[in-house]
Amino acid sequence: MTDTHFLRAMAARGIDAQTAAFTALSLAGAAVFLRHTGVYLDDAYVYFRIVETLIATGRPVFNADDGFILATSPLWLMLLTAGKLVLPWLDLPRIAELGFVLLLLVASGALFALLRGRMPVLAVLAPVPVFFTPYLPTLAGHDTALALATGLLLCLAFMRRSALFPLAAALFYLARGEGAILAILLGAVLLVEAVIQRRLWAFILQMLPAALAGLVLVAGWHLWHAHLFGTLLPSTMATKQLQGDSGWTTFTAAWRNHVGRFVDPSPTGIVTGLLALLGWGALLRHVWPLAVWPLLHFGVYAGLGVAYYHWYYYSIDFALALCVVAGVAVAARVLAGALDDRARVRTALIAVAVALAVPVLIAPVRTAVTGIYDDPRFRLYARIVDAIQARSDGAVTLLSHEIGIFGYLLPQAAVRDVVGLATPVTRKEELWDWESRAREFRPDFIAWPFERSALRIHGADGPDWLVYAEAPVPGTQGMTLYARVDDVADLTAAQRREVAAAQAIWPVPGLNGLIPVGDRLALYAHAPSRFTLEVPTDAEALDIGFGFLPGAWEAGRATDGARFSIARADAPDSPVWSSMVDPVDNPADRATAYARLPVTGGERLILSVDPGGSASWDWTFWTMPRFGTSGDLAGPCPVSVEAVAEAADAGFVDALSWSADGLTLRGWAIDRVAGQPAAAAVVTVDDRVAACLVPQAPRDDVAAAMKSAAVRHAGFAGTIAVPGGGESSRVRIYAKRWDGTLVPLVLP
Repeated sequence: MTDTHFLRAMAARGIDAQTAAFTALSLAGAAVFLRHTGVYLDDAYVYFRIVETLIATGRPVFNADDGFILATSPLWLMLLTAGKLVLPWLDLPRIAELGFVLLLLVASGALFALLRGRMPVLAVLAPVPVFFTPYLPTLAGHDTALALATGLLLCLAFMRRSALFPLAAALFYLARGEGAILAILLGAVLLVEAVIQRRLWAFILQMLPAALAGLVLVAGWHLWHAHLFGTLLPSTMATKQLQGDSGWTTFTAAWRNHVGRFVDPSPTGIVTGLLALLGWGALLRHVWPLAVWPLLHFGVYAGLGVAYYHWYYYSIDFALALCVVAGVAVAARVLAGALDDRARVRTALIAVAVALAVPVLIAPVRTAVTGIYDDPRFRLYARIVDAIQARSDGAVTLLSHEIGIFGYLLPQAAVRDVVGLATPVTRKEELWDWESRAREFRPDFIAWPFERSALRIHGADGPDWLVYAEAPVPGTQGMTLYARVDDVADLTAAQRREVAAAQAIWPVPGLNGLIPVGDRLALYAHAPSRFTLEVPTDAEALDIGFGFLPGAWEAGRATDGARFSIARADAPDSPVWSSMVDPVDNPADRATAYARLPVTGGERLILSVDPGGSASWDWTFWTMPRFGTSGDLAGPCPVSVEAVAEAADAGFVDALSWSADGLTLRGWAIDRVAGQPAAAAVVTVDDRVAACLVPQAPRDDVAAAMKSAAVRHAGFAGTIAVPGGGESSRVRIYAKRWDGTLVPLVLP
């Protein structure tokens, strides 16, 4: 008895087991999805902002004065607008989340109808790849569910040679523009088929009503767009081609990323990969559009150089998940034929197939976000918005990297993206240049996320306000929540002391944010930056670290370096110290380096970071400075030399000579244990301590030899007055470690 005969026999008894099992699994999938998902993707909030503006002004724009539309799916935009008008008491994220799940149910139904007569067991399992596709829970509220549903409806209309095919093609195109890719291929197949069968005229007459309906929808959208913005086509494709990473190399890695979600060297991954291959072959035989769709989508997007974001490639993950489940279904069918043909065996095997498929694909759901109001990023942005509104009259402008959530939370504010989404004509090399966006847009506030501390925000024209990093939020890839430093009620005593110190040390405009770097708190100071440092009245020396955050050179990013310099306020163009740091070309520059130099109490120092060329990826910082006397920085000079270690390679004295002024010397000293310049170079003459010199001069040769930029400023030099000293005196020089131990230096 074949599968079809079995199902017919069941139907004859009034039992449609296939439909009942599918329905139960669909409802279960929807319930699990609603439980474990929330509106997380920032792009979804772009739609919400446009819907609010459309209802208020009649124009589908992000800001009321925009001359372009940011939405990629006019159909999803219209559905959201209709949902808000019909259900005004629900907020848009909740409407979008419910609509997303309903569309996934439609997608499951279309897939079930598509497979029911061709692959009956797989048809029952249709909800599994739809609801449990990896990362789909993170796309809740976005247009991807609509694209999935309309794409499957298009495939269904094609396989059934339905007269509604043109209307399905129009809906898929309006759901996402790339729907035209699959629609053109399938339409061409139908047209060639009609020509070969010599029924072209009948084919045209059959498709004409739905074609006219689809034409009205598509033409209506484009004519409305032309009326509002002066062009038939939106400029979103230009933006997609400019944003992010693109090109065949990127897309090869992206394809491996998609496949890697299902296949890996583990036993489970190998089994899943074999099932996917088996399932893809079965789909190619029975419903070939489902096997071809993701390949066509990926190939065209890669060829056009469209930026890679995983939600642009939703069909690939879905097709891979479908192939895995199809492989399970095919294996179950083969096993059923080998064992027995009775109904109870087949029913049991269907249950086994579900039990096998769901655990394979449900893991991403368990790790998905837990809901809109529990999303740490949403809470963080809401907190920042509260602070902005408390410090403005409501008519604010904001420059942001993620405009969606900010736009939704600031419905009356003008919000611009810094990476080109809101300026699609921007040249590619300028997309990440937020400084030029700030000059162009002149915002009241700037909000900019970055790797170590998630977000910094400051006023664009007035005194900036410091954002303090609290503990990272679990499950957010290092994302950090913030509190304003002048609102320290929820900080620990130690944090309050650090904040107070930060406010005392950096009382200047231009402050970006504090971040942890090693054991110190550091000021994130993206180049170009310029800060004024007030020196305490009793200070004689400054100890400060500097460098790049890892994001400047990791993951394909490439800063071209930056120059750090310190100058006195009365001579800002004549640095007393400077250092060029390039972590890409010189891996030794990736460690935090340190500068030590004498200062005068009460003076003001200018700390500058200038780009080596472009400011792109110049994620630079200064550590919190330490002030003291020369002795404090070096550690008190001992009265006698007693704790001398046997360790070598602590440094070298390059030159040593006597003159009428005393002992002149030059060399370098490091602390190998601490991995930085020595605390001091201790000079003894005739076994008596004559001086402690602070290593602070740049020694690129030492940094290169030690393969560490942290020891670059290990050089010391000076002339020491030594009463009674001369050529016959016994001179010894030691590197003083930070633990107080002395290590002898090699004399010339």
